[in-house]
Amino acid sequence: MSVVRGATVLVLALVVACGNPDSTQSTGPEPPTITPPAPPPPPPPGPPPLSGPSNTFVFARELRYPVRDYTRESRFVLYDNGVVALQYIGLAFEYRGVYTYTNGVFAFHFGGNWDAHGEISGDVLTVRYGDFMLHSDFEDAVYALVK
Repeated sequence: MSVVRGATVLVLALVVACGNPDSTQSTGPEPPTITPPAPPPPPPPGPPPLSGPSNTFVFARELRYPVRDYTRESRFVLYDNGVVALQYIGLAFEYRGVYTYTNGVFAFHFGGNWDAHGEISGDVLTVRYGDFMLHSDFEDAVYALVK
């Protein structure tokens, strides 16, 4: 009989603890609503494609100090659509950017703080890099137009 009495007490305790399922009694705080993060914005558009008419300037000489072999094997390809490709032939690598041209001076922009400018005189392009690029192993140089 004590087993039946114990079971009855246990059932009554459970009924009291759980309450009536039809009651409006709150069972605790509502779980927080989780909002997924917004998708990242699309990347900014890159330079236009490398296509169309262009002029190629190949390394001719250093400007102020001896340069490394990768600079000696570099060239600038200036596309008429405003795109520039700084190509390192020996490294099989290129940096793409955009340029503007005003009064004989090119302003090259490769993204972020990666800027340079070039002055053209006849068939010669003299390129000087901004501080950020100079400190990233880019070297000022003179380039000659390929005809």
